Amino acid sequence: MYYQNENPLVSIIISTYNRYELAKGAIESALQQSYKNIQIIVVEDGSRSQLDKHITSVNDERIKYFLHNKNKGLAAARNTGTRLARGKYVAFMDDDERWLKDKIALQFKLISSFNDDKIMVYCGNIIM
Repeated sequence: MYYQNENPLVSIIISTYNRYELAKGAIESALQQSYKNIQIIVVEDGSRSQLDKHITSVNDERIKYFLHNKNKGLAAARNTGTRLARGKYVAFMDDDERWLKDKIALQFKLISSFNDDKIMVYCGNIIM
């Protein structure tokens, strides 16, 4: 687990299947978080969309890519991402989601206000 300025690493897990453009948007949204100590794990669940080439072109060491050889479903993709996660906290992001820039920072602030290692935080959403 890596700490940067006393802020623990947060692993953002993005699972995708045949949705290249949506996944690119999710990755960009994750990269724009104001909370910078993040790891982004992209699990492509059996599709061959060339997302790995896009990730290479972004050239950000915080992004890790994993490919399932066949489609295993959302739960399996999230489980793969969780196994690869190195953060103290894990955040799940669907490929069609876009986060407000302070989402992780606000959730970390809330988590930090509790003295409990077993905590879950969730939030509402805006459908556009």
